[in-house]
Amino acid sequence: MAIVRLRNQDGRPGLRIHGLDLHHLSWLCAHKSRADQALPHNVAQNVLHFLRVRSQRHSECQSPVAATARSTYAISRNRQLVRFGAAVCSVPANLGQVVAVTAGFYHTCAVKACGELVCFGSPGSCNVPPGLGPVAAVAAGQHHTCAVAGNGQLVCFGGNQRGQCDPPPNLGPVIAVAAGLSYTCAVKADGELVCFGSNSHGQCTVPQDLGPVIAVAAGYAHTCALKSSGKLVCFGGNDFGQCDVPPDLDAVVAVATGPHHTCAVTAHGSLVCFGKNDLGQCLVPPDLRLDV
Repeated sequence: MAIVRLRNQDGRPGLRIHGLDLHHLSWLCAHKSRADQALPHNVAQNVLHFLRVRSQRHSECQSPVAATARSTYAISRNRQLVRFGAAVCSVPANLGQVVAVTAGFYHTCAVKACGELVCFGSPGSCNVPPGLGPVAAVAAGQHHTCAVAGNGQLVCFGGNQRGQCDPPPNLGPVIAVAAGLSYTCAVKADGELVCFGSNSHGQCTVPQDLGPVIAVAAGYAHTCALKSSGKLVCFGGNDFGQCDVPPDLDAVVAVATGPHHTCAVTAHGSLVCFGKNDLGQCLVPPDLRLDV
């Protein structure tokens, strides 16, 4: 989750972001735009400017942890990538310092301190395009990867059997990306949500009345989008109720999806999960409160 301050330490208006996960830009835009309105042009430009600056300066850290079904990858305090669990993908010995990590089924991708994207594991999923340059965000699906370049361009590679690596030619700059099982969703600079790839369960059929969004998360075959008002909208596969957003859910500031379940962080710091619960993945400890 991102921790965002809208004023600098000296009290002047500004923007300071720590622990930024570019999959969840909710805090950034929720404080900068009004409910159910398109993202202001200056907000989109500020986000893209931040992406460019972050790619060039490498001073902020995105996602410090990524998990697969059998292993976990975490970034230590000295920015070394540590793996534990089953050795699905061993960390390269000469990887160096990293600032972000994401994991697919059989491959892992890390953003180095210099902005370089390095992927390892299943060969078919790890062919980073030559000349990609520094990246600002990355998301891994089952066998594919999508990265946001410093200028906001979305670049995808790896398995493409369902078109999950074929962004629309007129997509333009994006501010957030999520990779599902065999599909991809991107939030454009104006807040429009665009999804492409497998649509077997309607996970790429964006509701016509959705409007601008500020964050997106992708499961196996369901998608959840967050509006600036804090409203959470989910669509696609719903076999286990993973798209049944509780009607009394408070305003949401961050969202994450598992294969068949969804978890949302509310503005009050509560974690609410719904969907498949066969292993207790939706049983939130009653005394859990998150720092928002």
